[in-house]
Amino acid sequence: MSKTQSKSDVPPPYSDEPPRLDSSSAISLSNDLSEQSFSAPPRYTDADDTPPTSPVVSAPLLTHPYGHIDAHTFTHTYRDGSTSQRTLEPRLSEIPEVLVDFIQTQAQVPPQPVIRIRGTHSVKREDSGRDANRKNGSSKEEIVDFDLQIDFTPYIMRKSVNADEEEWRELTVAQDRQKVYTGGWRKAVVPLRSDEEGGVSDRTLEDWVKAYCVDKAPLKTFVMERRIGFLESDLIKCALGDLIRQTLNYRGNLNITLETLNKAVEIWSPHLINKWRNNWVQWVFYLSFLWIFTWPILFFMTRRYEVSVTTWPFARDQEVPGPDGRKVYRREFAVVSEENWVRRYSPAIKNAVLGRRQGWMTEEDLLRSEAEWASMERCQGAGGLINNALRGVLGVESDLRVLRGWGADEY
Repeated sequence: MSKTQSKSDVPPPYSDEPPRLDSSSAISLSNDLSEQSFSAPPRYTDADDTPPTSPVVSAPLLTHPYGHIDAHTFTHTYRDGSTSQRTLEPRLSEIPEVLVDFIQTQAQVPPQPVIRIRGTHSVKREDSGRDANRKNGSSKEEIVDFDLQIDFTPYIMRKSVNADEEEWRELTVAQDRQKVYTGGWRKAVVPLRSDEEGGVSDRTLEDWVKAYCVDKAPLKTFVMERRIGFLESDLIKCALGDLIRQTLNYRGNLNITLETLNKAVEIWSPHLINKWRNNWVQWVFYLSFLWIFTWPILFFMTRRYEVSVTTWPFARDQEVPGPDGRKVYRREFAVVSEENWVRRYSPAIKNAVLGRRQGWMTEEDLLRSEAEWASMERCQGAGGLINNALRGVLGVESDLRVLRGWGADEY
């Protein structure tokens, strides 16, 4: 691809509701899109490595042109918890200039990566009725010990040191010999394209948008995907797993995942069938099992254009002079490294896990936990450590969970 645009007791402050996208800043597709004045997220000028204390960006919702249908109807959720935004605005499928402007604007909106830390264990309950898991008059019930969600978006937002610094974010489109969805029901290799002088010329966003808009197929989609580049998520998962398993002695079922909200923007042609696929009609087919017959037909009928990607790098390789004069590369981070992120969030995660919290972690939780754990680490000697365990860590009721282990299945 080539670069085409550089453009249950939950004390406060925990909330059971995630930080939703701000609908007040939504891009209205019901007005004339060609006359919209879009603005990019603000550039950061703070040069230190401390992430901002307030939310970095709120991705605009795509408002559906038909007022009686709620915009959230067109938020598609994948099996892994990730989401994308969909719109059936007719002009985006008919006027290339409008679609190009829309894609370039949406490329300035980052994805919302979310780190989710969930711990559960099973207990045996006396069976009082029919239960698929019943064994010898009892059944298993899953108990949630903690369920934390951490917004990772601020750590893929590069803070500009000066106004002339090149943005890391880049919008790319499919080029020759790449295998992508180019207007068919399956992936195909992009054929070579020659210019007027007989050479090979790069494809642009305008080229793909024009191909999509002139396509007369009744069912078609154009997708711009948002990706997070060069993030070692396994390193974060392993570090958090060791923190909870070894430091906090947790023995339950631990699941640490990276979900991506707002991971793509999908433009669907405004055909009646596509409208049915995005409202209550689809549930009629699900419940009646008619999808068994209709899904294969729709799969083969839909023309897919998945040729544009916006990458938000967590890190990149920077070329620096080596000791012997040779050029070497070192890893440069948008904000902080994976290790430093884990180190900064460890106190807050310890606090939340031992407090059996469920919900989203905030900057206030982070700052408060840092202060509490820093104070506790000043206690010297075995007597101080035992005293901290007996008092309960970070205000949790006095018990010996950390010393003897906790969260194991109870059968």
